[in-house]
Amino acid sequence: MGIMANSIGFWLLLYYTDIVGLSGAFAGVALAVGRFWDAITDPMMGHISDRTRSRLGRRRAYILLGSPFLAVAFVLLWCPPMERSPQMTFAYLLAVQLLFTTMQTVVMVPYSALGAELTMDYHERNSVMAYQQGALLLGMVIGACLINLASVIGLKLDPGTGVAGTHNILQALVSANSYGRSGGSGFRIAALALAAVTVLSYLCSVCSTRENPHFQRHSTMPPIRSLLSTLKNRPFRIYILAFFVSTTAAQIGVFMLPYLVIHWLHKPSYVLPGYAMYAFGVLGGLPVWRAIGQRLEKKDCYRVSLAFTTAAAFLFLLIVRPAWPASVLIWGTLAGMSNGGSLMYAPSMLADIIDTDELECGLRREGSFMGVNSFIMKCATSLGALWVGPGLTLVGYDGQASMQSDKTLLMMRLMYVVPALIYLCVIAIMSRFPLTCRVMFEVRRTIDAHKENG
Repeated sequence: MGIMANSIGFWLLLYYTDIVGLSGAFAGVALAVGRFWDAITDPMMGHISDRTRSRLGRRRAYILLGSPFLAVAFVLLWCPPMERSPQMTFAYLLAVQLLFTTMQTVVMVPYSALGAELTMDYHERNSVMAYQQGALLLGMVIGACLINLASVIGLKLDPGTGVAGTHNILQALVSANSYGRSGGSGFRIAALALAAVTVLSYLCSVCSTRENPHFQRHSTMPPIRSLLSTLKNRPFRIYILAFFVSTTAAQIGVFMLPYLVIHWLHKPSYVLPGYAMYAFGVLGGLPVWRAIGQRLEKKDCYRVSLAFTTAAAFLFLLIVRPAWPASVLIWGTLAGMSNGGSLMYAPSMLADIIDTDELECGLRREGSFMGVNSFIMKCATSLGALWVGPGLTLVGYDGQASMQSDKTLLMMRLMYVVPALIYLCVIAIMSRFPLTCRVMFEVRRTIDAHKENG
């Protein structure tokens, strides 16, 4: 999941604006429409997987069958027809994005639902989600390497460089400044390699997990009614509102940061180590956040994490400077440590919400809840793309120019930082989240008692 998320989140928009030559407005709209379609299909896929009965269970069959098609669609995203009209390039990007997001729905919604049903223990869920987030971050670091791999491959394929020596290859790998060579061929070949890694990782997930056969019970509730009924769950309504607002702000940062590192700091080589330091910050912070969770409620850990994340975003304006580009590495570590709590506790709280639904309806509906949750996430991602893509055009960004104006660079920094204020609204929203350790203990005790009594 992380490989594809960061490859696309960091580099696809930049690939189409800087290499393919598509305007930010065109590219942003195409990505946003694809994400919106993805959002529409997610809840339905969740309901379908809830009702599925197979030898592999409710979730793993879709992961097994869908992951190869997902990989093919991922590669096609990086293979647009070159030297075509902007309209044709836009149409291609839109069509392939719709294909990719459809296959992403088929695979990732069941995968997310599978994670929510691996354990019923309140505190053990924190550990499960910590491991999951650790693996996700590893994938995200690999995804962030796409531009480095593309630089090496572009150098090797460029006929003007001859046979690249070891020194040149290592320099291209570290500096990531050769990604535009050979018309972007490096991106296409690198995407093919990462797609293979992605398929293998999904197959490992299918082979190394098992599903609880007692959860495979059909719901007689119609699909639309089943999906809408998730919104009757008050904790879920509070959670989903907070999740939508916070994810919108986070996605704006994901889209904007590579532009700032490349065009403001002029250090494309710092994108990967900067994100690696962010990942190390998250990983280093997860044990601390898990320990804090033994003393505070999950919602309070989540709120504290968002408060630190807000502070870290504005710290970007204070400490990151072109004269000292290494400052982005220090900032990335602090941002990762701050954000680790929200990354871990959000899915853990969602798993608790699903338990309360089981108490009310007697069914495990992870797919429906994860589908709606994914719908909200994709809508937020669409808003992020609509903020960044057309926003870059409005502030005068030119992907074909070697330098951006000082005014444009200032507006780009503000486009990145100002949305962090949204996190303050999320902190207020989550103060009303009702599920605590004591409440969840009673929920599980009641569910288990009902099962014992038949």
